Amino acid sequence: MNSINKQIISHIIPIIIFLLAVYSVLPYFKPGVPLVDSLNNTTVWWGISFLILVIFFLSKYYFFDKRNQDNMLIIWIYLLWNLVCIIRGGFAAEIYWDWKALTGNAMALMLPIVIFSSTNKMIVQSLLSFFVKYGIPLFLVFALVIRTDAFGFYLIPVSFLILFFPALTKQQRIILLFFTVIVVLADLSARSNVIKFSVPFLLLLLYYFRKKISLKMMEVLRLSLFVIPLLLFTLGVTGIFNVFKMDEYIKGDYTAVGSDHLGDHVEQNIIADSRTFLYEEVLESAFHNNYWLLGRTPARGNDSSTFGEIAAELTGRNERLSNEIGLANVFT
Repeated sequence: MNSINKQIISHIIPIIIFLLAVYSVLPYFKPGVPLVDSLNNTTVWWGISFLILVIFFLSKYYFFDKRNQDNMLIIWIYLLWNLVCIIRGGFAAEIYWDWKALTGNAMALMLPIVIFSSTNKMIVQSLLSFFVKYGIPLFLVFALVIRTDAFGFYLIPVSFLILFFPALTKQQRIILLFFTVIVVLADLSARSNVIKFSVPFLLLLLYYFRKKISLKMMEVLRLSLFVIPLLLFTLGVTGIFNVFKMDEYIKGDYTAVGSDHLGDHVEQNIIADSRTFLYEEVLESAFHNNYWLLGRTPARGNDSSTFGEIAAELTGRNERLSNEIGLANVFT
């Protein structure tokens, strides 16, 4: 029976992850596409999220590579802390929108459970293989009906496969390069996509120059990837240097054609600062409401003067339940 369950779960995992990939771009479909509005609802999203959590919770008993046991301590600590925050959220919730936010955010915060099964290379291979077989061909259809800035969201597995570039066949390399070029050139104003698909190639340089780079230098580079974001954050908060204000250290006007919220092509400034005010709102909300240490719980969001009026029409509060910065959502 255990072997049967293991086989069933191993076949279900790539399917539900593929469904997640497809569903994640539904909000970016151009207006007028049939059935999109019907499918793009909270019930379906929660259903997929809940199914993923259940399947991966069960699969960790079959696929967890116990050689990674020592590395999982930090994951368990993080999951337990998230569980504590979810319970706190049950006491903090006051209105319908609080409970809705708590339910959705709780499932998102428990997603690290996926890591346990992902220590098994067979599972990772099946996920990537399924996406390449079905997801990439489907993109050729999606590319006609979704906004160009969503290309990178859907094709994110391609950026991961780039790390295995040296081990791939010539045909596979051409396919990866083709879709990478599409993501980058389709919307240069979608800077996060440009970064996510460029960084893997920068990391590949370490492989091609591995004979000239010592292990000590590799370790320094690895640690710097953790230190640099913290350093930039500190410099930004203290007002010394803001990496998002690119117009202060990049001279000239740089524009590119991108997509607006309706999918129409418009010219956009690719060095415009679209992140500083989000960080300011999140941090100011944390200090004003005194939750900077323990968080506001998954039932609540951050106060927002920019989007607050829009949120207030729905929830009665000038409070944004989530924003574009994933780390800021976890912090709140």
